[in-house]
Amino acid sequence: MTPPKSVSSEDRYETMYSVGHDEELLQFSLTQAGVEARYWEINALIRLGELDNAHAQSVKHESKFDEPLWRCKFLGLQTSIHTYEGQFDKAIQKNEEAHRIALKIKNEYEIARSLHRLGFVYQLKGEYDKALTYLEQSAEIFQKNSYKAALAWSLHNIGKIYRWKQNLEKAFTYHDQSYKIRLELKNQVFISYSLFHLIDIELFKDRKSARLLLSKLESIANTENNLSVSALYNFASALLFKSSKRIQDKVKSQSLLESVIKTKEIYLEKKLEAILHLIELLLMEYQSYNEEEVLEEIYQYVDTL
Repeated sequence: MTPPKSVSSEDRYETMYSVGHDEELLQFSLTQAGVEARYWEINALIRLGELDNAHAQSVKHESKFDEPLWRCKFLGLQTSIHTYEGQFDKAIQKNEEAHRIALKIKNEYEIARSLHRLGFVYQLKGEYDKALTYLEQSAEIFQKNSYKAALAWSLHNIGKIYRWKQNLEKAFTYHDQSYKIRLELKNQVFISYSLFHLIDIELFKDRKSARLLLSKLESIANTENNLSVSALYNFASALLFKSSKRIQDKVKSQSLLESVIKTKEIYLEKKLEAILHLIELLLMEYQSYNEEEVLEEIYQYVDTL
């Protein structure tokens, strides 16, 4: 009888990261020694939105990341921290350094990742044409090298930009391409993210189609033991209720958005989006009833942002 194959630490890190088990990833990395463990620890902290802690750990362990590839990866983490902190100039500076190392060591994957990160920075800055240029370059490299999971993320972000530019047809096309890759890879967490964005687009085009997609997301949420997926389903449901003209639906939307914001397992970016939607609903409530309590709640969420 063949003994079961042992799972390496590297495989465990990748598996937990890919399925969105960020708290589990953090706890496991804390039990491990070495540069790889510190890399995944900081990664998990970023995903969990603990940016101050992630920044502190990156400063504490920076000297350990001296080997070129790990240095490149570490600079990528610093880029992400500065990006989410809104320090875009610092993010670009760190990413340029990572890109130079990636070119020097001729690592195609890290070259593409640095282009993707730069595109994401410009995406958040609202410089959409620049963002598209870098994301399309990253997608080309990912596709050429069959890095399918990474390609799906580039297509995903391109779709988000077209959504923000109000080009719903192109937004749907790119998100649908990302969705089909993720179906092939059978990663239910990332399939759920794609479904969420397809629902968001279809709410403006075809509510019947949006409901069908929502039922697919509900099915995944019911079968996957994953709080991140459940939060995405609640978020998508909240958007459906928010788009209704009925007051009771908007109340349901507000309650669901509050639950999403409290979910630690959902990506920081999604949590921020949920806060923005909730602020919009609270502003509508304040305009209708002019209650100080509502205004105070709005200020609390603005401070959180």
